[in-house]
Amino acid sequence: RNALRARLGCCAADAGNEFGLRALLGRTLAAANLAGDAAVPVASLYSSHGPVFRVVARVLRRNRPSFAPLLEDKDDDKDERRRRLEEERAAFHAARADFLRYHRYLLFCRSCGHVTAVDCEDVGAATCADCGERAVGGDVAGPIWTGPLYDAGALRAMRDDAEKRGWLGNGDEDGDKSAPGRHLEATLDVMLDEVSDPRLEANAPYYTSLDNVARLAKVPTPPLASVRTLLQKRGFAVAATHIDPKGIRTDAPMSECVRAARDVHLARLAR
Repeated sequence: RNALRARLGCCAADAGNEFGLRALLGRTLAAANLAGDAAVPVASLYSSHGPVFRVVARVLRRNRPSFAPLLEDKDDDKDERRRRLEEERAAFHAARADFLRYHRYLLFCRSCGHVTAVDCEDVGAATCADCGERAVGGDVAGPIWTGPLYDAGALRAMRDDAEKRGWLGNGDEDGDKSAPGRHLEATLDVMLDEVSDPRLEANAPYYTSLDNVARLAKVPTPPLASVRTLLQKRGFAVAATHIDPKGIRTDAPMSECVRAARDVHLARLAR
């Protein structure tokens, strides 16, 4: 916690792995905005071996040459240059708007375990979006980036490139399941799963640990696939997360996750 405060300028109630990624990403995007530029997340990676926290962002500079007035150039198509200029301007302003939208605090509710994203101006009166409990000082952490951790287009391009290079799959003739190629393929597929539903981008600022859900539900940790299927049947968006093999990213409140865990447990007992 002291390192987060000193190096990344944020306080942490729950200094978990995803919080570390989001704090690092938030600091990176804030630096770009303070310089008058903008930045958008491309990829984020946490690995327990180390541990390792890595974020990649694309910087959009306000004073880059393409933002200068269009100049005559015999070798370039002027209409194409104008189109690219407009696209870059739109991307720049969208990135600045996203920073204001997603640079927020997180409320970790002590009563029900739900995590709520809170705008900076509302921190003093923050309440849990699930149970309505009023936050106390130690429950609120941030400011951090609460938006998407990845760019879907970039992830698909990385996966396609890795496949062309022969980096995916078992990785050896014996089909070793621990081979690096299999791990890379699984990681990229899980990341793509996290950006597969647009509802998760705005409504799932933090992953949900199924171990924590099981503790609150007072049942054994349920299988991820069973909880995912049940929550999706109930209309919620659900994805796996590379940060925790026993975690899900969902827009379902914690109370619904707890109910799903209990229902899964009861269904297994009834077999």
